[in-house]
Amino acid sequence: MSASLVGSEMCKETAIESLPENFFYERTALLDIKLPATLKNIGRYAFYRCHGLTQITIPEGVTNVGDYAFSECISLKEIELPTTLTDIKNGAFQNCWSLASIQIPDNVTTISQSSFYHCTSLIQVKFPTKLKSISNSAFQECSALTKINLPEGVLTISSNAFYQCSALEEISFPSTLTTLGSTCLLYTSDA
Repeated sequence: MSASLVGSEMCKETAIESLPENFFYERTALLDIKLPATLKNIGRYAFYRCHGLTQITIPEGVTNVGDYAFSECISLKEIELPTTLTDIKNGAFQNCWSLASIQIPDNVTTISQSSFYHCTSLIQVKFPTKLKSISNSAFQECSALTKINLPEGVLTISSNAFYQCSALEEISFPSTLTTLGSTCLLYTSDA
């Protein structure tokens, strides 16, 4: 007999600071979770392929979301990121097909490689005011994204950053931009 995990609330008394790598890996029936306020770090693949998860609030105090932590959470519609977040690792929200909007906290200076790759429902991104660089394929194949308003201070947009964002109609580049990678806007809208 196998057990399934549908919902979870981590004890308020717990002093967990780091959610280990692969902690909820492929828990496809996980629908809801409340993370402890003591949390500082979400490990690699922590929620990988949690197909039933529709929303998550990451508590204040978390500074790091690990590689592929929420990758392939295909039903994830809402993510609330804490203002304390400084680091979103590679592929952290890759293939979150249902995600429609994201507000990236101001302390994030780099959007890592493939962070939001193939988030096909992503329409709106609020970029952090302290953003300096957007890495390779960060928003590649975000086919619903129509407008990008980059803040002053951005220096680098790497290759394929917005590749195949086929609905993209408007992008504002900051005056601080010094490096624009090859094919970063290839196969965007003809509008």
